[in-house]
Amino acid sequence: MFLGGNIIMSKKLTGIGASEGVAIAKAYVLEEQPIESLVNDKKTDNVDGEIKKVSDALEKAKKDLVALKEIAVKKLGAEKAEVFEAHVQILEDPAMSDE
Repeated sequence: MFLGGNIIMSKKLTGIGASEGVAIAKAYVLEEQPIESLVNDKKTDNVDGEIKKVSDALEKAKKDLVALKEIAVKKLGAEKAEVFEAHVQILEDPAMSDE
């Protein structure tokens, strides 16, 4: 279908609406992209060094999240900033460092 020189595509979607009413806006198509593995398959003789790298990265991430939480408390309030505390707790989960 043509409207004002633009090609208009029509596709009926069905599902459960999040709220009542009608919305008219640009539609965007989200296409799944293959996820490239971040796992390094290389072998190492320095296992302790690699474990330290992971430990250091977890500590840096934790410090960054604490700093973000402090900023969020000031700008958004304590309740909304708690999302950063949840992320810190994930990093502190023993399952993150046991393997």
